[in-house]
Amino acid sequence: MPEVIDNTGNPYNMPAAERFKPWFPEDVKIAERADIAYYAGCTGAYSAQPMVRGDVLVLKAAGEPFTMLPPEEEVCCGFPLFASGQHDMLEALTRRLVQAYMAKGVKLLLSSCPCCVNIMSRDWPIFYGQELPFKIRHMTQFAAEALQSGKLKVRNGLSEKLIYHDPCYLSRGVGIIKEPRIILKSIPGVQLLEFDRYGINSKCCGAGGAARKVYPENANAIGRSTINEAVAKKADRLIFSCPACYAQVNEGMQNPDNRIRITDIMELLSSVVERNEK
Repeated sequence: MPEVIDNTGNPYNMPAAERFKPWFPEDVKIAERADIAYYAGCTGAYSAQPMVRGDVLVLKAAGEPFTMLPPEEEVCCGFPLFASGQHDMLEALTRRLVQAYMAKGVKLLLSSCPCCVNIMSRDWPIFYGQELPFKIRHMTQFAAEALQSGKLKVRNGLSEKLIYHDPCYLSRGVGIIKEPRIILKSIPGVQLLEFDRYGINSKCCGAGGAARKVYPENANAIGRSTINEAVAKKADRLIFSCPACYAQVNEGMQNPDNRIRITDIMELLSSVVERNEK
């Protein structure tokens, strides 16, 4: 894994040139410098593209100028190395990313990947050796505040029953539980359902801690249990806010029994908010 990340900038051994190209909206402009930066992350960019596309569309709808690093410079956040105990590269990786965002004048770094947000907020300062020069926030925090302040306005309702799955590193890791629910409840007509276990007691989707790579059968079985409960509760749609969860449960959906529509929360929000044509 270290060799692959060193060579390609991601743990999937995918070309850096393809990190943004397949999903980035053509009509969205990236500022050269801005107070806000967006970090797509490896899993979002390569395995959960509707999610990261939704992030960018929400940023555009909010009217906030934002910057990004070039695809060859937005390298892995370091979480896969951290989770697997391979810490040798983490200081250099952290410094490289922090300094790149500093050079763009960034004051707030946004990401929708809970694993990225977790390591950025909790561990980057340790590997960087001091407090970060910018704040780290999850996209649902940004979007919930933008809805409450009026920067984002919902134009379409949904007559659907939605059930939301709390990701491990978002709920237990950094304590973000209410913001996704604020977003979903802001959509007229939505009935929000809950799993039997939610919030800090939420079940893993099966992908946590690289489990889907080491124990794929167990990971798929856990993902299937999430699908089965959502179907049993008669939800119309299963909502995620984590690229690993999104990819894992979509993989579990290959089973022909008990199917349900899966949508990322930013993908959903981007489809119902008023668009900013500037």
